[in-house]
Amino acid sequence: MSSKYFYLALNIGILILPLIFSFDKKVAFFRKFENLFIAIFMTSIVFLIWDYYFTEQGIWGFNERYLIGYYIGNLPIEEILFFFTVPYACVFIYEVIKVYTKKQFFIYSRFLTMLMMIASWMMVYEYNELAYTRTVFAVLGLLLFINLLSAKKFLMNFYMSYIVILVPFFIFNGILTGTGLKEAIVWYNGYEHLGIRLLSIPLEDIFYGMALILMNVTIYESIDEID
Repeated sequence: MSSKYFYLALNIGILILPLIFSFDKKVAFFRKFENLFIAIFMTSIVFLIWDYYFTEQGIWGFNERYLIGYYIGNLPIEEILFFFTVPYACVFIYEVIKVYTKKQFFIYSRFLTMLMMIASWMMVYEYNELAYTRTVFAVLGLLLFINLLSAKKFLMNFYMSYIVILVPFFIFNGILTGTGLKEAIVWYNGYEHLGIRLLSIPLEDIFYGMALILMNVTIYESIDEID
């Protein structure tokens, strides 16, 4: 396979198993496709604006060696697909965890949410000069605050599912940031983040991923409550 299809292949690869098992009778994820697609679309608008701006500012960018060469604005088509394929796979994992986990542990989830929210805002204050660090924790802190105020009962299922999500995350995001490759598919400006990496993954990416999936799940569940 030519290297220019690599990012596209990653997007397709992460989608295959979740798409197949979406039609499992017990999980029946396909029944919630409408809510899911609304959540993904709404979240993608926010994150694509963020992505566009950071790319424009040189805070991160993309290696043309691994791209097919089609862009919308300054974003390669593969990066745009990322905000649809990754949330689909992750919300599927969340739904599976929810189906097979009956206890909600609501009290503990509120406490954990409060701690994470406080920690996020402390990171914003402490590392305000680092654009990526500051923005990731500001967005995550805001999402946690909204969920804390609205007393969402799905949060512990979200936290449990995100622990599971971290397994494919380290594989997928590791490859994106250069693990096992000669060059990274997505590069980062080292002056705009903490400089702490897990393998090749900037530490902030873990919390960026959490914010991305939390926004998707929050909208997904809110639509379900309205229905």
